[in-house]
Amino acid sequence: MGTGGARVCLLTETFAPVLGGGENQARLLAGRLVGRGVSVFVLTRRIRPDLPWEDQIDAIPVRRVGPSGFVRYGKYLMLPGAFLALVQERSRYDVLYVCGYRVLGVVAIAAGKLLGKAGTADIVDASVVALAIERGAQVLTGDPDDIRRLGRAGG
Repeated sequence: MGTGGARVCLLTETFAPVLGGGENQARLLAGRLVGRGVSVFVLTRRIRPDLPWEDQIDAIPVRRVGPSGFVRYGKYLMLPGAFLALVQERSRYDVLYVCGYRVLGVVAIAAGKLLGKAGTADIVDASVVALAIERGAQVLTGDPDDIRRLGRAGG
C-alpha cells in the first residue's frame, strides 16, 4: 500500500465477493490505485451475515457495515453505519470516492462537512485529483474551485 501519498476510501454499497458491474469497477479501480502506490480501503455493506466485518481482498482492506440482509432496503439501512465508519476511519483517507453516488452520496457529503474534508459532487474531479496528487501533476480545469478544494484535502 502507499506510503505518504494520497489516501483514498472507496465507499460502495456492495463489493467483492458480490459480483456485478459496479462491484467489478470498484475492485478494478482500487487495485489500480494500490498498484500505483495509493493507500486505499473499501467501506461497504455486509450484505450477507457470513461475510467478515473486516477483510482483505486483492491486498485491499475492506471494512463492512451492517445490517446484513434486507436486499431491497439495505442501501438505506447502511447509511448510519457508513456515516459512523467514515467518522471512525477519518485518519485513513484524504479522498472519499463514492461508487454509485445515488444514496451513499448523502452520507459522504455529511461526513465530509463534519470532518472538514473536501466535498464534490463530481466523482470525475475526485479521480483526476487523486491521480494528479499521486503523480505530482497539475490539473487544467474549468472548475477550479472544486479542484482546488479537493487538492487541499489530498495534500
